[in-house]
Amino acid sequence: MTFRDDLLGVERITVPVKASFATAGTADEYPAFRAPYAAKVTAVRYVPETAITADGTNYSTLSAENKGTDGTGTDEICSFAFDTATTDDVAAFDEKALTLTSTAADLLLAAGEVVSVKKAVDGTGIALDGIVIFEIRKNG
Repeated sequence: MTFRDDLLGVERITVPVKASFATAGTADEYPAFRAPYAAKVTAVRYVPETAITADGTNYSTLSAENKGTDGTGTDEICSFAFDTATTDDVAAFDEKALTLTSTAADLLLAAGEVVSVKKAVDGTGIALDGIVIFEIRKNG
């Protein structure tokens, strides 16, 4: 069976959120995937397993970074803060689009570059669990 997205060259990479993200006050980062070819990130979505209550002081920010081929890269691909300035409460299984960077070059991946998923914590933070879905398209 062929889907329209297949014809358009969109590939979806689904990554489970690391168990440490489910602890409210724990910041962490881990490798999500290695780019299989030169690609452009066209969307990143997060689907929480449990409901999230946004908080203006104690919140977490979910982001993704291009770590390059040697692990030293810091180009941020997307981010989303679960604070009251950014979002309302999020229901369990309610897909949330992460905000892509406005720097076009930071959305480009060379073959072999590693993308990480990162959780930053403000105040006591909030728990994040579920999956992150990356959409990429061949570049070039």
